Formats: sequence, structure tokens, C-alpha cells
Amino acid sequence: MLFTTLALWASLAAAAPVCDTTNFITVDTSNGPITGHLADNSACVVEYLGIPYAKPPVGKLRFAPPERFISREPYKAEKFGYDCPLSPSKKVDYPDMTPQAQDIISYFASNAGTPQSEDCLTLNIWSKATSNSVKANKPVLVFFYGGRKYHLII
Repeated sequence: MLFTTLALWASLAAAAPVCDTTNFITVDTSNGPITGHLADNSACVVEYLGIPYAKPPVGKLRFAPPERFISREPYKAEKFGYDCPLSPSKKVDYPDMTPQAQDIISYFASNAGTPQSEDCLTLNIWSKATSNSVKANKPVLVFFYGGRKYHLII
């Protein structure tokens, strides 16, 4: 039994992907180098969090069309950006709705308890490290938010 368990463990360990992400932690962009980090739940995924894509809509830019963010300074994409300010929403009253459903709706409708700011125009990008990551055309999922964060998965 012990031999079978060890053999199974060895085969699973051998099948686990080994990724060298060192070449993908920092990427050069039109706005300068961006440094991400390994995702907590995958050794093969690099995440880049809170990357500004437009100037903060504050002061004279409040209620104006977004202006492109331009920089050549290195950026450490270590944490999520702010959520855009939201007013608490009313409770939803559907027949036979469970308490869990109300909690989920409340979370996505401004009750997440995360920091909010007008400076909320940021991207979060997750990219699987592959041998051709730098020049690869990868599928992209874009989530157009209704007041929360943008998320891109590449």
C-alpha cells in the first residue's frame, strides 16, 4: 500500500507543470516596465494588479472623458486598485431568495468593504507563463464593470 501511494504521488509530482516565470515577472509596456508577482494559487501564473489605464478622474478631469495614462516610470503591480465609489444599493426582494443570494448581490452592489476612491481606473491582468509568453497571441477575457474593477485574463 505504501509503495502504491508513493508511486501515485511521484507520478502526480512528475505531471505537475514546472514553469519558469522569471522572464515574465517584469514586462515592458508602452508605459514603461511593469513588475508583477506569482499568483498565490498557481506557480505558472503571473498577476499584475492595479495598473492605471487612465489618469485619475479627479479635479478638472472629474466628469470629463478619460485621458490616457502616460508614464515611462517602472510600476510595481502588487495590489488591487481602489473600487470606484458606489452608493449602497437597496435589498433585492425576489420570491424564495436565499440569504446567501442576498449576500452575493450586496457584495457586488457596493458592500464588499473594499477601499473606494475616484482614482479607480485600473486593470488587473493574469497571464500564464509559457515559452512564447512575450510574443504570444493569447485569448483575452475583458469584464466591463458596472462600477467595480476591470479584470483581464490573458
